[in-house]
Amino acid sequence: MKSLKNYGPLIILVLLIDTIAEFIGMQVFKIGKIEVSILPLVFAVILAIIIYLLPLKPIKQLYNDKRVKFAGKYMSLIM
Repeated sequence: MKSLKNYGPLIILVLLIDTIAEFIGMQVFKIGKIEVSILPLVFAVILAIIIYLLPLKPIKQLYNDKRVKFAGKYMSLIM
């Protein structure tokens, strides 16, 4: 249970990113005769990168190597 407390803020951030990406949903657009689909997972990755690049100290503390590896394993489960 102790480890879950350590990952709590990161899990909440991942759930928030995932929820936003799911609300955006799948986007389809045409390039000539070709249809291109962008899935919510792509939006989730883009949002995570944008949040990481924000110069906010509390968010930077969430992104250490151990937590990022943990989130990477379970992001597909959450989606």
